[in-house]
Amino acid sequence: MDKFSYLIDAQHRDLLVGMILLVLAGMQVLSGEALERFGRTVTRLEDPKRFWLNVVVCVVSGVLAIGWHFYRISN
Repeated sequence: MDKFSYLIDAQHRDLLVGMILLVLAGMQVLSGEALERFGRTVTRLEDPKRFWLNVVVCVVSGVLAIGWHFYRISN
């Protein structure tokens, strides 16, 4: 449990959020369904532009959260 308590610590919360967002983006690409606001989903076949927009927003948010974590840790 000590390994997981490191991630749950308030200092590393943004790292955990970033990892969750990147895993979510990967799951969306593999399943072909992306989550939208208010619990709706969009499929890759029905509306590809909105699907890829949601995936890209998820990836960029995850990368920014992880980058912010490493920026804070280095300073």
